[in-house]
Amino acid sequence: MKRLFFVIVVISILTACTPKPEQISPYVDQTLTALPTRTNYPTNTSFPTYTPLPTYTKVPTYTPIIKIVTPTNTLAPTSTKTPTPTNTPEYSSYQLTATANKATNDYKALFEQVPWKDFITYPEKYEGKKIRVNCRVFNIVKSSNHIQCYVSGTYEAFYVKFTNSFDDIYENNILTIYGTGDGLECFTNTMGNQVCQPLIKDAFFTR
Repeated sequence: MKRLFFVIVVISILTACTPKPEQISPYVDQTLTALPTRTNYPTNTSFPTYTPLPTYTKVPTYTPIIKIVTPTNTLAPTSTKTPTPTNTPEYSSYQLTATANKATNDYKALFEQVPWKDFITYPEKYEGKKIRVNCRVFNIVKSSNHIQCYVSGTYEAFYVKFTNSFDDIYENNILTIYGTGDGLECFTNTMGNQVCQPLIKDAFFTR
């Protein structure tokens, strides 16, 4: 009850002290009239001068220049010395040997290999003919480049006269005799008997 009574008293005091609107209005109007009315505003003409920024100049892109240097071909000095001619043989030693061998073989092919029995029995059939006969040496007549042979594998004898001398034929050598048939060669043997044998003259041999 005391609190309520206190609140009512405070409200009454505040109400008695607050002025009425009609009492305040003359003072408000007087205050507004005293304030000067401002219709003109000063014009600010002193704006700062604008200085344009410097124009940016684009730096050119550097393009390196590559210079290609073409080497100069320098001609080699010309030799003025006349070379000494070299005498080149027309054929090599191998070619010469091969040619000689072929010629020899071609020549030996001209001599006919005769049947030995026919040659021993009928030597006159081969007179003047180029023949060849296999030989086993059994006698060497040193003074006249003659030899006596057996037909190889037999004891059938014939006589041989070489064109050239020799110093490398021995008894029992096996040779091939090439030459010209010339009938019979007749002579006296060491026992004093007359003997005739088929003859090959102008002969040469191979081993």
